[in-house]
Amino acid sequence: MPGTVIMGVIFVDIKGFPFGKYNAVGTNLGSIRFVHGGVARNVAEDMARIGTPVTFVTQGDATPMSREAMERLEAQHIDLTHSILVPQNGVGMWLAVMDENGDLAGSTSQMPDTEPLAKYLAERGDEIVAGADSVCLEMDMREDISEQIVALCQKHKKDLYCISANMSVVLRRPDLLRHTRCFICNDIEAERLLHHPIPRNDLETAVDTILHYGRGLGLRSMVVTLGSSGSVYYDSITGEAGHCPAHRVEMVDSTGAGDAFFSGVVSGLTRGLPLARAVAAGTRLAALTIQSDEACCPSLPDFWPEMTP
Repeated sequence: MPGTVIMGVIFVDIKGFPFGKYNAVGTNLGSIRFVHGGVARNVAEDMARIGTPVTFVTQGDATPMSREAMERLEAQHIDLTHSILVPQNGVGMWLAVMDENGDLAGSTSQMPDTEPLAKYLAERGDEIVAGADSVCLEMDMREDISEQIVALCQKHKKDLYCISANMSVVLRRPDLLRHTRCFICNDIEAERLLHHPIPRNDLETAVDTILHYGRGLGLRSMVVTLGSSGSVYYDSITGEAGHCPAHRVEMVDSTGAGDAFFSGVVSGLTRGLPLARAVAAGTRLAALTIQSDEACCPSLPDFWPEMTP
């Protein structure tokens, strides 16, 4: 089972788009769409679409949307050997309202029951991690799952990347992040984790902040996105640190941009790129994603030749 193993859950995204200016306290006429989502699912599809071999360890149920989600993943040649089916409540739901600019105006998330997946990983996790080239874990699923997979990655000496969905486990157990190859998050999440503001308008200070407080938490490397200001990063092993500007593009839908950024950075690192080049790959993939009304980017057969001249 070569390639990157991604462990996480599938969501059904219910997204509303107003026809005009969004009114937070009134009724908004618009359109409503049901799409496949979930941060780990989005990452699995994004990475597969740019040519990274992916195995997705997840769960589904008997609902039509769950079946469609699995079929879409299979169409991208994602290995679902270790995906299980449960009778009900196997996928989550995310209700999102977008504003007139395509930005998220509000959301509510309903988590699936992850007990079946936890039992499966208790039985097969050692085998799965041992056969992986690297592991991406949706750490906010459950604390016991995170502890198990972190320990297995240490045991088998596998690079681990944390996908943060809601920061619930990450904030309770920041010690687990010390075992990740690189922690990638946005500035709001970084401020909650580091207990220090990350200024978007002072990039030199932003770099110094994540260097000081990130290393204080024992993070080997860290990348923090800053919206339209781009991202900042450091790698304590190589000594790399700096800023990557965002691409100036017309935004259609911002959802999925963070997942695309994560996918590009991790795919770059697994290909042996230095962190700065990997961050540039994530920046490009995020820019392409927000120009689409899909949560994941279109097929990009020329993505890596452009990123690795």
